[in-house]
Amino acid sequence: MGRLIDKTKRTPVMRPIANEKPPQSIVPIRILELDAKIENRPTIIDEKNPAVLKYRTPHFRSTATVLFPPLEDGAHWKLGWIQSCRRMDFLNSYGD
Repeated sequence: MGRLIDKTKRTPVMRPIANEKPPQSIVPIRILELDAKIENRPTIIDEKNPAVLKYRTPHFRSTATVLFPPLEDGAHWKLGWIQSCRRMDFLNSYGD
C-alpha cells in the first residue's frame, strides 16, 4: 500500500495505489564476454525516390556471453538487445 499525504489536513492517509508493483528480487547476472562493433564503411544516401532520402548506415553487430543463475521449475528468461544513438550528425550538400 502506498502512503499519501492529504494536502488539506497535512496528515498521512493510507490509500491503495493501483500501479504499485511488488518488489522484484535481484538475481546475480554476469556478463562474461561482450563484443560490439560497427562496420567500417561510410553512410550511403539513397536518392532513388525524389521525395525521400534514405540513409543506409553501417551495420552494428554485437555478441555477449551471459551467465544466469539456475531457475525454478516453470520459470524462464526473456532476453533482448536495445540499440540507441546519443548523437547523429548530418551534412547534406546540394549542387556544386
